[in-house]
Amino acid sequence: MSREAVLHYAKRKYITEPDYPWAKFSNYAVLRHKENSKWFGLLMDVDKEKLNIEGEGTVDVLNVKCDPELSSILRKENGILPAYHMNKEH
Repeated sequence: MSREAVLHYAKRKYITEPDYPWAKFSNYAVLRHKENSKWFGLLMDVDKEKLNIEGEGTVDVLNVKCDPELSSILRKENGILPAYHMNKEH
């Protein structure tokens, strides 16, 4: 799924617009709950080497918050990685 498709889905499903809070990482999009402004997703571009993916350049990564029990199930799927820089349990 492309970056644009993720943002379009979030807008349609959760009625949210991306927030770009970091000047240094101007392409990082934060998706927040409307009612409390807490984030539920972070869309970022990460160097492939940091994720142990072959090749050069970056890859778009969607970091989502979920229950630890669900994350252990999801990590068994192809393309699902532990959180790049977040709490690995949550």
